[in-house]
Parts: sequence; structure tokens; C-alpha cells
Amino acid sequence: MHAHPAPSPTPLLRPGPRLTAAWTLSGVLLLLMVVQAALGLTRSGLYPEQPWAVAAFRGNDLVTLTLAAPVLALAMRATRRRASSASVLVWLGMLHYGVYNYAYYSFGAAFSAVFLLHVAALVVSIGGLLVLATSLDAGRAARDVAGGRRARVVGAFTTVVGLALVAAWGGLSLRFALTGTLPANVMPPSAVHLVYAIDLSLLAPVFLVAGVLLWRREPWGAVLAVAVNASGAVYLTVLWAVGGFQADAGIPGTTWLSPVAIGSVLACLAATLALLVRPHGAGNPTSPTPSSTERFGHLASPTPSSTERFGHLTSPTPSSTERFGDLTSSTPSSTERFGHLTSSTAWSVKRSMHLPGGSPGPAAARRPEAWWRKPDDGSLVAEA
Repeated sequence: MHAHPAPSPTPLLRPGPRLTAAWTLSGVLLLLMVVQAALGLTRSGLYPEQPWAVAAFRGNDLVTLTLAAPVLALAMRATRRRASSASVLVWLGMLHYGVYNYAYYSFGAAFSAVFLLHVAALVVSIGGLLVLATSLDAGRAARDVAGGRRARVVGAFTTVVGLALVAAWGGLSLRFALTGTLPANVMPPSAVHLVYAIDLSLLAPVFLVAGVLLWRREPWGAVLAVAVNASGAVYLTVLWAVGGFQADAGIPGTTWLSPVAIGSVLACLAATLALLVRPHGAGNPTSPTPSSTERFGHLASPTPSSTERFGHLTSPTPSSTERFGDLTSSTPSSTERFGHLTSSTAWSVKRSMHLPGGSPGPAAARRPEAWWRKPDDGSLVAEA
């Protein structure tokens, strides 16, 4: 027997220039967040806008300073100390928040003294998001994201959010194209184009792709679902604060106690936590039911009697050989490399492995519709 050394664990983040760039750009973004938001809250007249827009930007600045920047800093610190799926994917989500948030500032705010800060924050957010995503091993990250029923529920929720955005903004846009009627009592017409364009390009597609891939148990679905729901929870907090600031500014129809805003925040937060908290706590990894099959890269055997200890399926013919020795069930004198096998034991093994002369039995017939297997090259392949 030749002992093979155990393969080195795949790193969650691949070292190299891209990862170094991700750290650098994220640090710059964190600094820009703090400076820009602090200026927006402390300098009156910084935003040359109508009262409703000034209140919206100041509410946004409050959440960026007190929630978004601290979450980004904590995620980066946790990753620096010991990278985990939770810390890296939340970090990725906050970079998405930066892209989405500063797109509004860069393209929607009137020209001001902090215009260059807004553009710089948008640029480093886009760059940081790209280099961090390409430094990430999605299969390795997905191992510590919940699978099974929780993943299906979160996948369905995430898909519904994306579809709702497309239906709402796309439907209103089609109505305007056909009738010339702008949406009433939603926002001033000058803001409609910006909101619809950014939501339909930077938000809805990410929710849709993440939800569908997560439902299909793809590793990138787990990565994107955590990131976009974390980003969504923080930005929906922005919408809650915007409503409050606008209520203080006397804008009709706004309030600090918006059930829609508060409920949306809690829903995205719950989706994020459902994927990250105790990801392997639900279900038995050796259960023969389809719901306990591997979570984005771990193979849970549906029929323990039909698999080898080291992950190789035995051949259904008597002439097949074990990886660690020849198994011959025809005579009592046949042996395995690691011990003697009596003829009665060989008969029971033959029955459990569907060899001729044995009955497959109900346990061996059960098999999930699809599961993940992991070939020697480390890639993930779905088998029907």
C-alpha cells in the first residue's frame, strides 16, 4: 500500500496581487465613507438640493457612517485575523453596497464640493468588488453556507425580491412608454429615471441571479445570496432613515415608523443570518434523504452501504477491485488487503453492493434526484 499525502486545504482567498488590491481598495473605500458621510452630516448647505433630497442624502449619510462603515471594518478585521465564509462574504456585500450607494450620489446628486469624493468612492467600490470576487474560491466559501431547506427558502425569497423590483419598476416604465403616465405619489419625476435605472441594473439582476443559483445549489449562488442580502439589509436601513429624515423635514407621507422599510430590513437580515448561522446544524450529513445531500461541495452519502469509505463507488460486477485490495466473494479463502473476509460476510457485502445473486433491498434503491460529487481535481460536478 502506498500512502498518499492528504491534499492541502484550498484557501478561501487566493493570495496574489488581486487580493492585495482588494485590501487596498477596501481600505480606501472605508476612509472615503467616513469622510464623506461625516461632511454630509456636519456641514449645512453641502447638498444644493430640494428639501426632500437633502433629507434623503443626510439620512443616507447617517446609516453609512454608523452602520455601513463599521460593518465593512469589522468584516475586514475578521478576515484579516482568520478568514471565514461569513467575514469574506459580508465584506463582499459591503463592497456591493458601496457600488449601489455611490452610484446614486455620483449620478443623482447636484454638483457639490464633495462630488469627487462620491466618484472616488464609486470607483474604488467597483474595483474592490471585482478583485475580491476574483480572489475568492466560491466552492470553498459555499461549504460554510447553509444548504438544504434553508438555502431553498432563502433562494426563493431572494428571487422574489428581484422579480418584484423588475415587475414594479419595469411595469411603471412600460406604462409610461405606452400611455405617457408617470408614477404618482412615489417620488418626484426628476428622481424616477435615476432610481429605476440603478435598481434595474445594479440590484434586481444580482438578486435574481443569486436566488436562482442558490435554488440550484450552485456555489456562486451561496456566495451571491449572502452578499446581496447583507448589502440589501444595510441599504434598506438607509431607506428607513431617509423616511425619518424626510418626516423631520416636513415631507408629507413620510415617517420613522414605516412598516415596509422595517420589515424589509428584517427580511434581508434574516436571510443573511439563515445562511451563515450554524450552517451545518440542520440535518444529518449521513441521512439517506435528498434534503441532506451535500451543501455546495460536501457529499452526503444517500446510501451508506453503496459507497466506499474514501468516496469511490464500487463496481456492480464481482470482478471489480477495491482501491486497497481485491475482493472476491466466490470462495471463503478470499481476503481483503486489510483483513480476512469469510464467505458469509462476503455474501452480505455482495447483497449490499447489488452483486449478482443478491437482492438490492429498499435502502439501496433510494437515491436523491441530484447530488454533488467532487472529482479528484477538486471541481464540483452535478450528477442526475
